[in-house]
Amino acid sequence: MILTRRGFAGRAALGLGLSLLPGVVLAQAVGTGGKLDYIDLAKRSARWIDASAQQDAAGAVRWPADPLTPDALSPSLYSGSAGIVAFFTALGRYSSEPVWLDKARKGARGLIADAAVPGSDLDAGLYTGRAGLVHVLADLHKATGEAEWLGAAKQIAHDIVRGAQDAPGGVEWSDSPDIVSGGSGVGLVLLRYGREWNDPVLIEAAEKTGRRLIALGEPAPVGVLWRASRESGLNFPNFSHGTAGVAYYLAELHQATGKPEYLKAALDGAAYLDSIAARKDGGALIFHREDGGLDRFYVGWCHGPAGTARLFYKMHQITRDPAHAAWVDALTTGLKHTGAPLQPSAGYWNNVSQCCGNAGIAQHYIDLTRYWRTEATTGAIEPIIGDTLRRATRDGERLSWLQAEHRTQPENLVAQTGLMQGASGLGLLFLQLHALEQDKPWEFPLPDTPFRTLI
Repeated sequence: MILTRRGFAGRAALGLGLSLLPGVVLAQAVGTGGKLDYIDLAKRSARWIDASAQQDAAGAVRWPADPLTPDALSPSLYSGSAGIVAFFTALGRYSSEPVWLDKARKGARGLIADAAVPGSDLDAGLYTGRAGLVHVLADLHKATGEAEWLGAAKQIAHDIVRGAQDAPGGVEWSDSPDIVSGGSGVGLVLLRYGREWNDPVLIEAAEKTGRRLIALGEPAPVGVLWRASRESGLNFPNFSHGTAGVAYYLAELHQATGKPEYLKAALDGAAYLDSIAARKDGGALIFHREDGGLDRFYVGWCHGPAGTARLFYKMHQITRDPAHAAWVDALTTGLKHTGAPLQPSAGYWNNVSQCCGNAGIAQHYIDLTRYWRTEATTGAIEPIIGDTLRRATRDGERLSWLQAEHRTQPENLVAQTGLMQGASGLGLLFLQLHALEQDKPWEFPLPDTPFRTLI
């Protein structure tokens, strides 16, 4: 049951007790009154990231995903420099310290240069390629008002459209329909900025993407499913690579255009998810993958309830159907039943990041606290932040996190810099906690979130 949707202060909810903090962080991570200074924590994360900066002769900067592997450079939003530019842009805005926007500008020049390399293998994807760069550059323009970044974002967006391949029903950029690298993620960016910039070319491409996705839907015993790619044939039904993410894009496309075929396809995807859900004690979870993962339940943004709940929140925005509202609550209850992040499981391992771990879970609760506050959100954030800080490594004025990115490689521990895997994602989490605590809006929502405007 929804208690309230706006107007509640985060101060009382986020006054984290000192007993949760390790001694190495405690002395300098708290502000007045014994509360955490989230801006300070974000800056400590940023200092660690920026220590690995590589500046070229033109003054452009890039950061490796792993500072111990300096050639691990990528412009991607997921784990590369674009995610760091996104973090530094937000840090400059919320800390009011121009130095971070200066660093974001230098990083943006690197992104623009990388996107312009002839024959580049940079794909079109939201988290893996050009669509992510469009979003990051547009946000930098929003933060600075500087036309350079808007012009570059528009240029790359039109490059994406020019690179589309005709396919039955519409257009595509790869054989994947997903949010991470495929049509759904690309479509979200084209739709959002096509509308924001009043650009019919982008909007038309977004619609063609949606029609192609409908054509790719596979009839299931109940509803429709989308596989991760035609080549792999794998069925990851949750948000990042599967039905939940594709249905989310189609729902957003319906919301923007009013066309019923997109809503029907989104409803068909939701019906499939409903048919495969595991339910227990008021909670619901969707399995990780069809072949060999039916009894494994992830918890985060990628394959877990923190991501899949976004579809049902969006569906409730559109339909006001209480069944969709009940799904948001059931997925949140299912997440709480897992005990994550304090209790490891087959679907939760030594990972603190936005994709698979602590930050993704905390992001879910921040979004719910702003837009969908229920009894399940009460007291949910504090233990996650406490656990996250206990796992931090302090090096002077810097903070990093050593983690296992991959569930199947628990021994491969790396401190990473990126957005979805690494310190940039943790830094953005701290900035959002600051904004929530101060009753400020969050100005930099990613393209794949429905949690954007207070209702």
